[in-house]
Amino acid sequence: MQASLFVAVLEAEIADLKARIDAAEQRWARRRSRSRIAAEVPERLVRLHTELAEATRLVESLKKRRTRAAASSAPRPEPASSQ
Repeated sequence: MQASLFVAVLEAEIADLKARIDAAEQRWARRRSRSRIAAEVPERLVRLHTELAEATRLVESLKKRRTRAAASSAPRPEPASSQ
């Protein structure tokens, strides 16, 4: 239950990070188009990508763990009795 809630929170955070990355990339593209020299990737944009990768990794890990837990707690068929 708590893992499901945490996954939902992380997925909302991922959506927010993607929106922030899109906006930051658009600002950076505008800055590059106005400049005659190559502009380095802004540190903020690098941090946002790092945060997105970490949040995505956490969600995938939690989903795998939940899948394994569900599989291990599933009822197993009883062995056939030999009479």
